[in-house]
Amino acid sequence: MVTEQKQSAGEWGQNSGQPQQTTTFSWLPACVNRKLLPFKLHYFLFIAGEAGVGPYIAVVGRQNGIGPATMAVIFAVMPLTAVVFKPICGFIIDKTRNVTAVILVLQVLCTLFYGIAFFCPSAISNGAVFKGHLGCPLGEFDVTGSSGSEECASGSSVSLYCTLSSGKHAWEAMEARLVSEKKVMLTNASNACNDLREDVLLANGSLGFPSEVRCSCESALYRNSNFWIYTVSAVLGFALAAALNNVGDAAVSNALGSDINAFGRQRLFGTLSYGMASPLIGYLVDISSSEGFTNYKPCFYVFAACMALDMVLILCLPRMRIADVSVNFFGDIGKLLSSPEILLFTVFTFLAGSMIGFLNSFETWFLEDLGTPTYLIGLTKTVQCFGAEPVLFFLSTYILERIGYFYSYSVAFALFACKALGYSFLRNVWGSLAVNIVGGAVFPMVYAAMAVFAKKRARPGTAASMVCILGAMYDGLGSAAGSLIGGTSVDRIGARQTFLYLGCLSVASTVLCALCYLMLRFTTVHKLDVTREQTKTSTLQGGCCCDATKLSLKSDIDMLQLRLPKN
Repeated sequence: MVTEQKQSAGEWGQNSGQPQQTTTFSWLPACVNRKLLPFKLHYFLFIAGEAGVGPYIAVVGRQNGIGPATMAVIFAVMPLTAVVFKPICGFIIDKTRNVTAVILVLQVLCTLFYGIAFFCPSAISNGAVFKGHLGCPLGEFDVTGSSGSEECASGSSVSLYCTLSSGKHAWEAMEARLVSEKKVMLTNASNACNDLREDVLLANGSLGFPSEVRCSCESALYRNSNFWIYTVSAVLGFALAAALNNVGDAAVSNALGSDINAFGRQRLFGTLSYGMASPLIGYLVDISSSEGFTNYKPCFYVFAACMALDMVLILCLPRMRIADVSVNFFGDIGKLLSSPEILLFTVFTFLAGSMIGFLNSFETWFLEDLGTPTYLIGLTKTVQCFGAEPVLFFLSTYILERIGYFYSYSVAFALFACKALGYSFLRNVWGSLAVNIVGGAVFPMVYAAMAVFAKKRARPGTAASMVCILGAMYDGLGSAAGSLIGGTSVDRIGARQTFLYLGCLSVASTVLCALCYLMLRFTTVHKLDVTREQTKTSTLQGGCCCDATKLSLKSDIDMLQLRLPKN
């Protein structure tokens, strides 16, 4: 573990009127930075827990009878709710300076709502029940009788989301289309047909099986209380987790102080834990599932255990506070958002968030449609987290100093294009491992640049709010747009074609981000804006402590270096 040797300019409890306690960890080697170790452990536990809920909350909804179009709306509402939560949390922290209380409350509520979402009963129970025979290999279901919702059991071209059962076998989360009142077409019945192939052979040479199909449709779904329990719980759980993530980032940024470029080294431990936890979660899901039914409850058990350990860690630490308080809080935030540089960075943060948001929402969905085993889905996360991602988090300080924030975004868009286009041509599920070696480089390029940019451009006392505002654009509005537009596209043209178009959009974004920054860099308006901001910063920091002055000077030097022509 590399030692970050610079002293923190924003230690917890500084100027708070309380003596600063220390956590010694005296049994550790001297090369370990004991002061920053708790933050590494926080990321390790929190992100490991996220590996249990983030990739699986969508497929839990599909298991409960929710189709891709409806799920796209839900995943659009999730980040929009987070947009409201994040600035509120940032404002509370900046005004009260009590980070510990905010983190603990968010952890408890997040665990509660995710638990409700994972244990919510299926919404299929109030749909339609069809009895008849399944014809293989085409997946045609000849209906001999039906009961339940008339809306789902009548009419043509009605989209259904069903559970098929035949004898001792059962298959969940099957998409179907009601062709007529006497025929249902199952679109992904190949697994069911393969499992039942030896059971019955009809005289005409085709395969037919006496079966039962329980389905839900959108018109009946919205009147089902289980659907709303899942939706509200999943939305609140996601929003609280997103806010918790940004609050943790603000806390670590404050603790690092003038050594903010080392942020990626702290976040690296979350990447490692995500990679370690993902295959374990996939294995637990596989061994707890039965034939035709996938049990996703172990995902929540891992999340709850990690949250409990993280809460114990937070309680064992000294109370965390932020020292600086803005005298004119809303005025400072307004001046920040009026900067052309910050506005442009915010726009591309939104675009990056929309792409990554779609990936987070529908990547597991796509891989399951390809027939990928759950353990292999977990293994793709491991490859992603132990491939390029930890290396880039560790080298984020060097990368940001060399190419800056905007070019980091351009590289991230190019890497995302490789992943999206790779998925669009994927045929062998094992090929997803190769795709994610490159795809693992996207997140650290975006996240480290966003966190460091927010800290360096924030005025004193507004750092937490600045982090939360960019976070709201990243996995708030951006993720909402990506989930809504991408989910609608998946429903209409399929996931494979959606990834193809997304890859082309990423290529265009790569060029656009670099060109926009070059234009901004050499415009008179931007240069005047930078000069004005540097003058105000020097005036504000004139009477502060030495560490605060170093932070201001370091930011000015970094800004000037970005404007020097590179050979």
